[in-house]
Order: sequence, then C-alpha cells, then structure tokens
Amino acid sequence: MKDSSSFLFLLLFKLFLCMGFFTQLSFSAPYGGPLYDSSAYTECKGHPEVPLYKGGILKDDVQRGLVNSGTGVYSPAFVLQNLTQGYKYCFSSWVRIKGVDSALIRASLSTENTTYKCVGTVVAKSGCWSFLKGGFVLDSSSKSSILFFQNSDDSDVDISIASASLQPFTDEQWRTNQQHRINICKGHPEVPLYKGGILKDDVQRGLVNSGTGVYSPAFVLQNLTQGYKYCFSSWVRIKGVDSALIRASLSTENTTYKCVGTVVAKSGCWSFLKGGFVLDSSSKSSILFFQNSDDSDVDISIASASLQPFTDEQWRTNQQHRINIVIFLSLGSSYGLSYDSSAYTECKGHPEDPLYNGGILNNDESDGKRGTGINSPTFVLQNLTQGYKYCFSSWVQIKGVDSALIRATLSLGNSTYMCVGTVIAKSGCWSFLKGGFVLDSSSNSSVLFFQNSDNRNVNISTASTSLQPFTDEQWRTNQQHIINTERKRAVTIHVSDGQGDMLQGAVITVEQISKDFSFGSAIAQTIIGNLPYQNWFVKRFDSAVFENELKWYVTEPQQGMINYTLADLMFNFLRANQIAAVRGHNIFWEDPTYIPAWVRNLTGANLQNAVDSRIQSLMNKYKEEFIHWDVSNEMLHFDFYEQRLGPNASLHFYETAHQSDPLATLFLNDYNVVETCVDDNSTVDTYISKLRELKRDGAMMNGIGLQGHFTVPNLPLMRAILDKLATLGLPIWLTEIDISRTLGNKTQAIYLEDVMREGFSHSSINGIMLWTALHPSGCYQMCLTDNNFNNLPAGDVVDKLLQEWQTGKKEGKTDEHGSYSFSGFLGEYKMHVTYGNKSTNSTFSLCRGDETRHFSIQL
Repeated sequence: MKDSSSFLFLLLFKLFLCMGFFTQLSFSAPYGGPLYDSSAYTECKGHPEVPLYKGGILKDDVQRGLVNSGTGVYSPAFVLQNLTQGYKYCFSSWVRIKGVDSALIRASLSTENTTYKCVGTVVAKSGCWSFLKGGFVLDSSSKSSILFFQNSDDSDVDISIASASLQPFTDEQWRTNQQHRINICKGHPEVPLYKGGILKDDVQRGLVNSGTGVYSPAFVLQNLTQGYKYCFSSWVRIKGVDSALIRASLSTENTTYKCVGTVVAKSGCWSFLKGGFVLDSSSKSSILFFQNSDDSDVDISIASASLQPFTDEQWRTNQQHRINIVIFLSLGSSYGLSYDSSAYTECKGHPEDPLYNGGILNNDESDGKRGTGINSPTFVLQNLTQGYKYCFSSWVQIKGVDSALIRATLSLGNSTYMCVGTVIAKSGCWSFLKGGFVLDSSSNSSVLFFQNSDNRNVNISTASTSLQPFTDEQWRTNQQHIINTERKRAVTIHVSDGQGDMLQGAVITVEQISKDFSFGSAIAQTIIGNLPYQNWFVKRFDSAVFENELKWYVTEPQQGMINYTLADLMFNFLRANQIAAVRGHNIFWEDPTYIPAWVRNLTGANLQNAVDSRIQSLMNKYKEEFIHWDVSNEMLHFDFYEQRLGPNASLHFYETAHQSDPLATLFLNDYNVVETCVDDNSTVDTYISKLRELKRDGAMMNGIGLQGHFTVPNLPLMRAILDKLATLGLPIWLTEIDISRTLGNKTQAIYLEDVMREGFSHSSINGIMLWTALHPSGCYQMCLTDNNFNNLPAGDVVDKLLQEWQTGKKEGKTDEHGSYSFSGFLGEYKMHVTYGNKSTNSTFSLCRGDETRHFSIQL
C-alpha cells in the first residue's frame, strides 16, 4: 500500500491524531455530539482499560475466528455495516499476542471499494496488553466492510483483542471539537507573552492595506538575526465582517512574504494568533503586518503583541527541560538539575534508557559476586557526600525462579547496611527499581549491591542503572517548582464597565476561603466538650479522622452491644464547624491484637455473620458521611480474616462496602510502604500487586493509603515510591503521618517538615493526615502541642507550612488593560471589586490546570 492515495490517507490521519485535549471542553452553546477522547497508553498493561466511547458503534459486530491468510492462526475481525463517506472514524483496541515475544500488529480496513486501508498499528507483546489507536476516513460510503488485525510481516501470530471501539464524527462535530479547543474568543486580550519580548515601541500604526485604505497594523522590526527562532503572538479583533481568516506576514529585504501565523478573528471579541518564523539570512529592516487572507476590506485591531527570539541553545534547553522547568526569559539564564519522576510498574521486554544518563554511574560497576557464586551486580561508589539526596534506579531481570523480591542495598564499610530500593523482578522481562538514600556522614568508598530478599540463589542482571545526587538546594528547588506548577495557578481578573470598556485602577481584594489540598489530623474523644482543643483544631485543619472511636473493638466491645455515641459526638463537632472531609478508619483491622476478643473466638458461619453484621451496621449508620473508608486495615501485614474465612474475605469486604456506600472512596491502608524498604510485606511492588489483585477480582479499590509512621525519613526513597504509585492514576493520601517518639521534639519537627514538604510537593498526593490526636498522657508518637495547647516544635512547623501553603488575602488595582493578576493556591476564593462608587462581590474556584484562569467582572 504505497500508492499516493494511501500516503494521503496516512498523512491526513496523522493530522487527526495530533488533535488532543478534547476530554475537558467547555462549550458556550449546547453541543450534543461526542467529545473526542485523547486518552492513549504506551505501556504494556496486565489488563486492558475500558473501551473509549463505551465502544462507540462496536456493539455486537465482532466476528471471531477469521483465519489469517490461510494459515489458521487466529485473527479477530469486525464486520462493519453502513460506513459513511467523509465521517472521521476513530478506532482503538487493546491487543495481545501469542507465539512470539513481540510483533508489529496492523489493523486494516477492507471495503468493497478498496483493497486495504491501514487503520492503526501497535507493537504488541506476549503476556500483556498494548494499546492501538488510529482511525480512517472513507472517500465513498461502504455498506459492508471488514476491519481485521494481522502481523505486519505475515508470520504466524495468535492475536487477541479487547475493549475495541469505533466512534464516528461528522465534519461538524469534528470542527466543533477543534474550534472549542483552539479558538475561544475572549472579551479582553490577555497580557502579552514574554512581556512583549522585543516588541516595545516598534509598532507603526496606519499602514494601508494594498491600497484599499483599510486600517492594517504593522510592526517595523530592526536587526533580525539569521537562525534565531522568533516566537510571535497577538490578540486580534476585526470590524466590517463577522469573522475572517487573518494572516500575519513578514516582509524582509530578502523575501517577499513569509507567513508568521493565522487566526480566525471575529467581530466584538479578541482571538489569539500564535506563530513564528526563522530567517535563513539576517535582516536589518523588516515589516510584520496583518491582512485578511482573501484581501477583502476588514478593519483589523491588535493588542498584547509579542515577539521573542530564542537562540539554538536556548531552544534546545527548553526542549530538554520542557517537563520539569521554570522558563527563564532573559538571555543567559540557566536551569538547575530537574528531578526525573519517570517510573514503571510493568515488566518490559527491554529496559528503558537510564535516568539522568546514568548520573554518576559511568564505569563503576564490578562483577561483584558476593559469596554465593550467583551473579549479583555490584557498584563501587567513591566519595559519597553527607546530606546529599541520592536518587537511584535500575532495570532488573532474574534467572532461576519466575519472580523474586530483589533488594538494592548500600554497604558503607562499617557493617552498616542501608536499603536503597526494592523491586519484584521476573524471569524473561525487565522490572524497574527506583529508590534512593541520604547519608548522615560522608563515605570515601561504598558498595551498592543487589540480592534476593530471602537469600535464595537467583541470578540477577541489571541494566540502565543510574545514581544522581541532589544538593539540598536543588532538592528544595524541585519541590518548589512542583508546588508552583501543580498546587498553584495563575489568575487574571478583568474589570470593565457596562459597555465593555476596560477599567484601570479598580480596587480588587481576593481572599482564599478553602483549600483544594486537604490537611487534617486524627482526633480522639478527648475533643468532645473540650473547647480549647476544638478551637485549636478548627483554626488549622479542614479534614479529620477518628483515631480509635470507629474501630470495632470500640463500637462493639461485646457481641451485640453496638454503641456509636463517641463517634456521633465527634461527628457533631465536625459538622458544626463545616469540616466535611472525614476519613472512615476503619471497618476491619486484620491485626488480631486489635480485633475484639469475642470476634477472635468465632469461626466459620458465626464469624461470617459477625463481620456481615459489622459492615452493615457501620454502613447503614454512616452512609455518605465519610469521604474514605479504610476497609481492611494493614492487610499486607496481617490476614486474620483470610485465614478463617478464606482468601476472598477482603474482597467480600470491599464489595459490600462499595454496594453500601458507593460514593465513598475505598482505600488500601498500610504502613512501611513509604517509610522504608526493609519490610518485605509492604514494599511498593507488593502494595501494587495486592491492589491489582483485588481490582482484578472485582473490588472497587480506588484509593492508596500510606500511613507514614517515620523514624528517620529517606526522602529520595519516599519520592521514588510515590513516583511508582502515581503510575496507577489513583488518589494517594498520607493517612497517619508522625515521627517516632524515640527522637527529641526538635528532631521530630525537622523530620516532620521534611515529610510534609515531600508530600505536598508530589503532584499525586491529594491530602495529608497527621496522627497527632491529643490525650492527657500525650499522643501516639508525636504531639503538636502540650496539654495547654502551646505549640511544641512540631506544632510550629505545621503552623508555618499551613501559612506558607495558602494564598491569604491579595489586594491590588487593575492595570491599563483593566486586569489584575496573581498566583494562588488551588481552592475556593471570594472577591470584592470596587471602582468609584460601584462595587461587587463574587466567588471563584481554582482547580489544577496549566493555563491562566481568567475571570471577568462588570461594574
């Protein structure tokens, strides 16, 4: 299929694929058509995702068992009826193969009018599911077509598919999606990009357009440099027609015209033109002008125009750092070292490239056999520095067993061993280990080695290993960048009068009234009727969890004697103070120590009846009251109910909880997941495996709960584990944060700040709960105050961070464009605007997003 029509089809379809970001559109007018789904996946997964568009028009049209080219190899096919000329058909499917490790699988369409049309391709693998996404457009309608899959080299491969989808779009629907994505016409122009760049006072007004006398603005540009990338933008508005395609063109002494950019501009509102150019020779004097593309008479107005040059070096630097950067606009700016949050949880046929190009690991690897005779790669590390954050990663593959928990360990030469990271490695594919360490004293020579956690003989291979050090300053800079980009958002407020004219000098007061990110603490029955405790708590926190008062041994200490009095009183306090984000902790606790004695004595049907009664009683009592439920607490470490009720006991708990309270998020909550990597029961891969097992069996498991009972936090390890968990796309909460009482108050405070900053600066974390319920005898591990509610050092840290991570009150005046801009933390805001003797109040929300949030106020 190499004829010209096939080439045009593929080119056209590539253009279709470039249209992303249609999943969150805001339509100003009702739109009943489908929204384009830009979802895509490049990892091979253990299970296929749900089909896009719920399968679209692929309902019962699949015909299974079409043989492939007479070989008898299984090749699924779809029989498609009545495909329409000109429609854009978006196709997707999950694909898995057997017979070879990997193969390039092609989806093709055969109609009565054409032999073959390529619909899409994917490199599929054996043992996991890969995502194929593509589509097609027909130049004539087809009454009956076949869409089938085949190996691109026609060798024998058994192909399986799942979650296939075919969604048609009319031209109108397609353009509606395009239009609402790229051309939202605004009442006011935004501030210029790059503060205008090199466009200061270079505009020459009143250039006549082709002798028509129609106003056409132009810029006279001096000394443009060959090879520079010039980025141009402007807001454009027209008069004389409803809409027109406006072109920005450059005329130099060396070229007649060079198109810089286009926009469909409209009358009565501002449209955004963005483009640019590169010159193949320098120009001393050029003119950048605007004109209607069909040369008809249109009066063009522009505002907030900008022209920013980039050297080749600056351009490449921006490309290299476009994921983790703060863009410096002045020449000569440099970037600090960016943390790489890449992580993988699937076993791959080949290792990826090393992070940081290997960092400081270049030729440090020795063959490193550590006494067993089994190959165990080892790295000899010289001159490790105290206090540096060392981020470690490696791809690992084993031989000798199907799978094994592999631990990377650092030996400091003084009989001290430090766990750096773990991974459940497999035979025949590569698994990703990510971790890190911090040393409390420098080391001249250290050894980093890999071993099977249970000391069985396993042959270990590593590849693409990396070790990257970060100074405290670099680490904090990366944290702050994530906070600025993920926890905050730029806001511009536009103020105008009833005629739409911008008002300069309007006084704006903005105040944050609630936060998007939840900060809370455990509370105990000691808060009931304790007004000083209540006032202290409400002043600081917007979420809560009951320390013990909801647990089974408290609510039903003796069989049949159910008492929710304490929980009810605590809930009354929270409701009275509008604290609605309350975690349900917990329905069951797998640790026999905290299971009521009478329950521990039950077996068989009696135990089953007791647990059914417990969950039904709790759910009926508090349905829709809790945002979360810790369903089966600490199930990675204990299995009381599984031992007595069978391996599906926890699955039953999750199913029943979801049926009883479907709006609550159900969590798997456990300890030693982010705190350390020495606990084999709760390594990050063990956690992920348990979660996937429950979801595979049908549990509605939608939340990741990480308790966080730290002694000395290992921040690089914590961040690496969060990176791997983030790949699951589920909400993550730090649910029980504290620092061990074995450390002094001041040290607790230092480590608490480290942990809270690490949590808040990781974009996957949705909330932080402190495990600091106050009792007359103290707290579980760490208190924030004494019994008179005077802050301890840890309390000072909490107050400092809560103050730092809120916008507070902002006051200012609108500029000459009638605009006032600021950067605010995500959440809810109230706003008061005054101009002369007129004023108004309003509210708005800031949610996560890359673009500036705009609000218009009319007085």
